Amino acid sequence: VDIVGHSEGGTMPDYYIKFDGGYRYVARSVAMSGVLHGTSFWGLDALYTAGEAYGYSQQFSAQMAQYCTSCFEFFPSSPFIEAIDNPNAPGAAPSCAADGASVDGVQYTSIATSFDELVRPPTSDFIDPACGNAHNFLVQRQCPTDSADHLSIVSDPVAAQDVLRALDPTDQHRVRCAVVLPAVG
Repeated sequence: VDIVGHSEGGTMPDYYIKFDGGYRYVARSVAMSGVLHGTSFWGLDALYTAGEAYGYSQQFSAQMAQYCTSCFEFFPSSPFIEAIDNPNAPGAAPSCAADGASVDGVQYTSIATSFDELVRPPTSDFIDPACGNAHNFLVQRQCPTDSADHLSIVSDPVAAQDVLRALDPTDQHRVRCAVVLPAVG
């Protein structure tokens, strides 16, 4: 099968592929604004780490959980992200990539936007292309007038063409550059 996901939906397949045997079934994994290597959430990860050092992590966690229960799992230092990024994690499928993120036999495409307000840095989902099975695209490198953000990347024409090419490498249509606005596309 081929999997296309956005945000957490672009990251969850990474765990399935690497730890739950998904590498046997998945041919292509395409992520838009994924968080494979974690996100700083504009510094909230550093604030949490500082709170841990001073014994305030419980209070911070309680406050943060009211708004985003899964946010902690996407900090770069979370056990979930560290497992995905560890090439020697127990139970992990084999990977030739130094970052441990990709699994041999699966083709990966990561699509990001510089204007992503949730995934920081926006290239957090990029995979080491050294194995030859990963392709990384930053929307603004293909179209400087494109201001797609975390939400509007799913309706962005540049990202859509990248997804189509990832699913069918023979599709060589040119990406049409246009003005794309944040939030509304």
